[in-house]
Amino acid sequence: MLRRATVGDAEAAFRYASDPEVTTHLSFAPSESIEPVVEFLLQAEQSWEAGTAHTLAITTKVDDDVVGMIDFEVTGRGVVLGYVLERSSWGFGYMTEAVRAVIEWAFTSDDVYRVWTYVGVANVASQRVLEKAGTTNEGMLHRWLSLPNVEATPQNAYVYAIWR
Repeated sequence: MLRRATVGDAEAAFRYASDPEVTTHLSFAPSESIEPVVEFLLQAEQSWEAGTAHTLAITTKVDDDVVGMIDFEVTGRGVVLGYVLERSSWGFGYMTEAVRAVIEWAFTSDDVYRVWTYVGVANVASQRVLEKAGTTNEGMLHRWLSLPNVEATPQNAYVYAIWR
């Protein structure tokens, strides 16, 4: 299930934001305290209200437990997205389902022609999620992605997109 993320989700989000394995391919280091997570969610709420970006909590159908988040921003004629999922929820298809839902929503707008994201070349699991969600690898962005958990210098990233 997808629903609007709130500051009330901070404790659940901290579980995966503090996991070094989850954050390996992300642009932030593992959170050592809950404060940066709260700050992110407060900013996400403000961005939602301003209509500039939208952060959705990914929850289980059974108990509404937050297992990850997906966010997206409408930019020009496209939507750019990013996501994270707690380790214990990997391999169940949750993220593929969430990406498909955002793509479906995005294409209900007459102004959106493209949904895209970028993913580090070493993040094979995320590449597979995007392929299963129907996106296509369009090529490489050289020295594009900063991954503080991997290396200090920018890493290459693939661009994945779907368009209509």
